[in-house]
Amino acid sequence: ELCNALSMCEVSIERVEVRTRGDHVHDILYVAEPGGGKVTSPRKLNEIRAASLLIKQFTHLLPRAPDPRLALVHFGELMSQVMSRADWAEQLSALEAPEVIHRLARLLGGSDFLWEDFLRQQHDQLMPLVCDSEKLDVRKSQGDLHSELAARLADSPAPEARRQVINEFKDHEMFRIDMRHILGKIELWEFGDELTDLTEVTLAELAEPCYRELTRRFGEPCLEGGEPCNHSVCGLGKFGGKEMGYGSDVELMFLYAGAGRTEGPEPLTNAEFFERLVSEVRRSLRSRREGIFELDLRLRPYGSKGPLSVSLEAFQRYFLPGGSARQYERQALIKLRPNTGSEQLPQGL
Repeated sequence: ELCNALSMCEVSIERVEVRTRGDHVHDILYVAEPGGGKVTSPRKLNEIRAASLLIKQFTHLLPRAPDPRLALVHFGELMSQVMSRADWAEQLSALEAPEVIHRLARLLGGSDFLWEDFLRQQHDQLMPLVCDSEKLDVRKSQGDLHSELAARLADSPAPEARRQVINEFKDHEMFRIDMRHILGKIELWEFGDELTDLTEVTLAELAEPCYRELTRRFGEPCLEGGEPCNHSVCGLGKFGGKEMGYGSDVELMFLYAGAGRTEGPEPLTNAEFFERLVSEVRRSLRSRREGIFELDLRLRPYGSKGPLSVSLEAFQRYFLPGGSARQYERQALIKLRPNTGSEQLPQGL
């Protein structure tokens, strides 16, 4: 345990003296910096003391981890990351609580996949969540998420700053929900529901400002008869079926009521307007890793060869009997579910 702690702090053991006095054993270790010099830095000495104490506590809990070896290896890597931060002393002191160490052993001993794809890349969020059990116990409704995000956006009036806040909020909440499931606080179906709620709130908060900005520049899209052109952003696949999980993307289809133009100084056709809307939403939603929480529009008519947004007429022509849709594409519509837009679905769908 002690050798692991010293190795974690990049300290080498030069000599060891072991003495017995009655029924007691006394170990003295002479250590040095990597280059061979004496350890004199107060920060380094504190790191050694803290790491030695923590690794001892952690090792006693290893039998409770799914994979004790992995848990020990990952704990060493995590401690190295934590100690590189300016607030390392505060974070390490929080680990002294037995329930926190137990929680961490369970997480870090899960699997290499879990560590590489989730925990290692988000260690800055891992420590605060592991140390605060109340945050892991809370089931947030869509209303709770909207309210919390609105409070964070209050001080960010600029569009780019708002996008940054929304994406950071999404990443934090997604990681918190992941931890809730890994630690056994929610069942798999609850996990899918919570991720779906977060996705719906994120899309609404990103898509609505994009729509408002486009209408400010080009005017409101209207049908040829002059009435407003309704639109809907619909979920498909795992998102549409509320079955999202680790590494899920977000399958969407953007629908609008029909042909027409915007009423503004720089008019666009409705097709052009909603094409720009999809592009803006895609640009606004950011993913930490490729394929995770990215927009997937491939289930739209004609896939990657078709327009990004689909008119009601084109949708019906493609999916009705005699249309070009293949059977698996029609089956995918079973999970079609409206998420956000001017109304739930364009009239007539």
